[in-house]
Amino acid sequence: MPQRPQAVSSFPAMPKSLPGGCVLGGIVHGDGEMIEENVVADATQLPAQVWERAPVAPWSRWAARTIDALLLGFFGGILIELVLMFGFDTSLDTVLPLALAQGVLVLVLAAIGCALMYGLTATTPGKFLFGIRVEGTNGGPPGLRRALLREVDVLVRGLGLGVPLIAMITQLVAYRTLEREGQSSWDGDWRGTVVLYRAAGTTRTLLAVLGIAALVVGYAAIIMLYRLD
Repeated sequence: MPQRPQAVSSFPAMPKSLPGGCVLGGIVHGDGEMIEENVVADATQLPAQVWERAPVAPWSRWAARTIDALLLGFFGGILIELVLMFGFDTSLDTVLPLALAQGVLVLVLAAIGCALMYGLTATTPGKFLFGIRVEGTNGGPPGLRRALLREVDVLVRGLGLGVPLIAMITQLVAYRTLEREGQSSWDGDWRGTVVLYRAAGTTRTLLAVLGIAALVVGYAAIIMLYRLD
């Protein structure tokens, strides 16, 4: 009987199988069974999609969340504009609080939308493009409850509720935590979620290029809207 191809894994020993062929670091076969360690594999026989727990990708995570915020927050912007159109005072004292409220509303809508999407599917449009999945520690989507609680943590400890200066500080702290510990403060066993990254390869590169293009288009659209105002 032909021998199963095998591979070297630089990650800690993990369970022999995980749902859907997903693995928290290391290399798996499509049926989810872990390849044994310490033997060289024939790379041509490895699966096309492998998800890894490391190395972490802070900038990819930032870009993915930005795309989701641009996409989902668009509706929040429309809502605020409608409010302003129907007779509200547009003096400076009123507009400034409304602008801050609009920014917070964008973040809240994006957080709810993200939680709904990756709570049920483990990904979002931005996360898909930049090769990121948020899963439960036992594999598969984390569920709505865990996803919503995680998003509350992200809003407060990661984004500082969108308040200028505070948001800069919280994002810097979150970045350093991710680099140092390999996971964000809102992930881990206590939260029941883990972030996985698409393994390096052609698929990851092509989708990342599309993601960068989406970011450019999104920011260009915002600039054009402000100029129209």
